[in-house]
Amino acid sequence: MVIKLKEQVHLHIIRSDKFKFVTVSFNFYNDLIEENHAAKAILSNILCDRCLKYSTKESVSNLKDYLYGAKMSATLSSYGKGFAFHFITKVLNGSFTNTDNLLQQFQMIREFLFHPLLTQETFLEAKEFAINYVRRRLDNPMSYAVDQAVRIMGQGYPFAYSIRASIDALKQVTFEQIQEVYQQMIEKEALDIFVLGDVEENYVKETVSKLFVLNDRFQSIQSIYALTKEQCIYKEEYKKINQSSLVCIYDTNILNTTEEYYQLLVANAVFGQFATSLLFDEIREQRSLCYSIYSQVLPFEGLVFVSTGIDSKSSEEVLELIDMCYQRIIHKEFSDTIFENCKRSLMNTICLQQDDAYSVIEFNYINRILNKERGIPDIIEKIKRVTKEQASKVFEALKLKMVYLLKEEDNETSNT
Repeated sequence: MVIKLKEQVHLHIIRSDKFKFVTVSFNFYNDLIEENHAAKAILSNILCDRCLKYSTKESVSNLKDYLYGAKMSATLSSYGKGFAFHFITKVLNGSFTNTDNLLQQFQMIREFLFHPLLTQETFLEAKEFAINYVRRRLDNPMSYAVDQAVRIMGQGYPFAYSIRASIDALKQVTFEQIQEVYQQMIEKEALDIFVLGDVEENYVKETVSKLFVLNDRFQSIQSIYALTKEQCIYKEEYKKINQSSLVCIYDTNILNTTEEYYQLLVANAVFGQFATSLLFDEIREQRSLCYSIYSQVLPFEGLVFVSTGIDSKSSEEVLELIDMCYQRIIHKEFSDTIFENCKRSLMNTICLQQDDAYSVIEFNYINRILNKERGIPDIIEKIKRVTKEQASKVFEALKLKMVYLLKEEDNETSNT
C-alpha cells in the first residue's frame, strides 16, 4: 500500500507477519555529489547518537532497553546519479508485549530525526568517527583497491563518489555545512517512508500524519545512467601491504530498466558471482592463484565489476584467465549443469532476500526509484527464461574499461 502524503512524500506500508519486529525506514533522496556525501556521512553518526530529549548516551541506551532492545541506524546508499540517506529503526511488534510499541517507535524517530542534538561538540565527534572509519577501511588492501578503481574509472561521473566520501572531503566539512545539509534534507529532499511488519494500515497512516509535519518537496528522482569511457585505463599502484589486489571494470551499456538486464545477471552469475562460477573455479580452485574472487553487476551505472586478491607475481596470468573465462561465456564453453546451477543460485539469492527486513525495504525502494512495479516472482520467471545463447550474446557487448592493480611495495620500488 502506497499513500501520497505530500508532493514527493510517500508512505509505503508493507504488511507481513513474517517478522516479529516492525521496521520503519525514512529514506531521503538527493543528487550524488561529493560534498553532500561527506556531510551526510558525518550527519549519519550524529542522528543516531543523541537528540535534544535524550541528550546522553545513557538515556539513549535506557530508551532502547525500554523498547525491548530497539535498533536504530543511519546508512547511505548510491543509486547511479542519486543518493539516499536511510534512517532505520526496528522495534518488537506490540502484539508480543500488549503495548503500543509502534506509537513509541514513531515518537523515537521524531525525537532523533527531527530534533537532533546538533552542536559543535557532536559535529566534531561524528566527523572524527567518519574519518577514522574511512582510514580503517583503506587499511584493507582490497577495500583500498576498489575505492581507487572506482574513483579513477568514475572521474567525471557520480560513480567516483558512489562508495564513500574521501578523507579530504570529510575534513573540509564545516559545522555550518552540516546544519545546511540537514535542513535541506528534512525540508526539501524527496522522502519515502517504509513501514514493514504486522501492522494495521489505517493506524500507521493516522499516526504518521499526526506525529510528523511534512511539506511538499520538489526534488526530482534521477538515477540510472550509462558510464562510458573511450579507452581502457590501466593503473598500477604500490603500497606497503601484505596482499596485492586486482580490479577490472567492464562497460555493458545495459541498465536495470531493460529486459537484457536479467540476461546480464545470469551471465555474470556464470562468470564470477558464486563458488560454482567460472572465475572461482578456474583461478582459485584449479590454480590457487587468488585468495578470493568475485564479480558483480552495478545496475545503475551499467557496469560489471571483478575484484580479486592475488600475489602480484601472478597478475598477468590472472588477467589472462579472467579474459579466458569471459571468452568462454561468449563462446558458450560451459556445461548446461554449470549454467543451471548458477541460475538456481541466483534465484535462491533473490528469494532469500525476502527473509531479511532491510532487503525487503531496499527492493521496494529501488522499485520506487525506477518507477516500476517489479515483483520477485516476475524476476524469477525472467531469470528462468534466460538461455545460454542470450547470456553469451549479452556478454559480447562487454568492454574492459578499467584495470587497477595494487601491488606490495618492495625495497626496489620504495627506493625508486
